[in-house]
Amino acid sequence: DLSSNRLKICYSCPLYSSKFGGMCNNKLWLNVNTGDVSSIQKPGYKRGCGCRLQAKTRLPNAVCPLSKW
Repeated sequence: DLSSNRLKICYSCPLYSSKFGGMCNNKLWLNVNTGDVSSIQKPGYKRGCGCRLQAKTRLPNAVCPLSKW
């Protein structure tokens, strides 16, 4: 189903945090081309959304800020 497929992608993301049942860490930035993670904003890096993923992945119109789903 939609949620479980999205969660699989999130679990493998370097911005995934197991805090609070699973969140996208909004204190980190990811370069989606290289996979590099930074704790400071850099050009070309995208920030995690900070959402609780169990809820967000169930919403049909929700999107990943990193364009992973």
